[in-house]
Amino acid sequence: MEKNKIIKETGMYLIGTVMVSILGFILSILYSKMFNPYDYGIYSLVYSTYSLITNIYGGWISLSMIRNAEQYIIQKKENVFFGTFYKLQAMMAVSFVIVGNTINIFLPVENNVKIMFFIFTLVYFFEYTILITNTVLRVKQNAKQYSKNTVINNFLKIFFILFLYYVLHITNIVVIVISLLIAEMVQYIYIFHKVGLKKYYKRKLLNKTIAKKMFLFGFPLIGVTVTNWVLNVSDRYIIQLFYSPTEVGLYSYAYSLGNSLFSLLMQFIMLGAYPNIVKAWESGGREKSEEVIKTYLRIYLLIIIPACIGVIGVAKNFFLAFTDTQYQSSYSIFIITCIGIAILGLTQYSNKAWELRKKTKHILMLNIMAALINVVLNFIFIPTLGYEMGAVTTLVAYVLFFILSLICSRKFFTLKVDYKSLGKVIVSSAIMYLSIILINQININVIIKLILQILTGVIVYGIMLIVTRELNLKELKSMKNNLTNRTS
Repeated sequence: MEKNKIIKETGMYLIGTVMVSILGFILSILYSKMFNPYDYGIYSLVYSTYSLITNIYGGWISLSMIRNAEQYIIQKKENVFFGTFYKLQAMMAVSFVIVGNTINIFLPVENNVKIMFFIFTLVYFFEYTILITNTVLRVKQNAKQYSKNTVINNFLKIFFILFLYYVLHITNIVVIVISLLIAEMVQYIYIFHKVGLKKYYKRKLLNKTIAKKMFLFGFPLIGVTVTNWVLNVSDRYIIQLFYSPTEVGLYSYAYSLGNSLFSLLMQFIMLGAYPNIVKAWESGGREKSEEVIKTYLRIYLLIIIPACIGVIGVAKNFFLAFTDTQYQSSYSIFIITCIGIAILGLTQYSNKAWELRKKTKHILMLNIMAALINVVLNFIFIPTLGYEMGAVTTLVAYVLFFILSLICSRKFFTLKVDYKSLGKVIVSSAIMYLSIILINQININVIIKLILQILTGVIVYGIMLIVTRELNLKELKSMKNNLTNRTS
């Protein structure tokens, strides 16, 4: 794939990701103002349970689509391929509502928990249909519509939580789930007409052979999603065993904030990267796909390294400026989480060795090892050193996961790193950090200080990239023109 095309597509995903990050931050700030840590802790546990169930149930869909779509597009069978997923998802959603709520009736939990879980069973259909649609857009390299969808979705979540909480005065924690359901429903109606989903729901488009083949490919990925859940979420349940929902809420809030921000930074590059890596593999094999991965990895490091260092410098001021006083002590969890997710993002590149060869069971084994390490460390350190250790143990597990993935994949695939570029990025990020620290010494309002830190950091880092010739003015001008043409 041409370098300019990669820059253009990645730029579109970047625009969408930045917007989603801003909206996500706004939503998180609203949650801290609306709900106390105890209630938020209850919601976090319910949402984590829903996340586990749905990842087991439908978490294999997206990767199966991306990895196998190209061959059906070449064969001019894309409508049958995508239609199979849409109809399969609809049937799965109906069974989820029936089975999920039958079990929910008999759960020995408080009514708020039952109500939230009931609403989540309805959310599933809309959420995963939107996921399928966005995956189709990724496969077709329609970054503009994909980014538009994600921005609209997050805007709707903010709008409806504000309307329900402040206008209708629904202040119970259940209002979060209600606002999610309404937002997903409105988003579904929008994409149904905008993307034209009606064509995918025709009866003849459900191909049992394709469905079976995709499930067999994706089945090992169910184990991957479960172990990913253990890596990311199980610490909340362990904290609940030794502490109260208040500590769960404090931990979940800071972790979710860091996870949502850096997962977006991690994903926006891979959104365009994975379909293009698959194309490179299909057309040019190992050598061509390695070169494409090298290009995307350079972009990832160019963004993620200064983001991590910047977070270390501004996290405390951010929490002081925008979160409720009840949540401000958890800023250190936010920092550790951001670094952990950044390291986890590196495994997306090393794991491509098995995804491209359709050897997903190897990824499952690595995930299981990392998840077990995380759980063991959680039980050792959380009871004795505090609930904050959940973030530290998760970081350790991510580091070990990446090291194991890198070592085990070398004989199948070489993860090429541009070390000259990496060195320039590290030096530029270090100087950026010094500028942030200097701004922090100024005795001014914390919000103004935070804004100055962010603006100074971005400007200094950009200047250093140009000075070190990591980026040149022609490349930046080309990127600007590409983005302008794509958004016009």
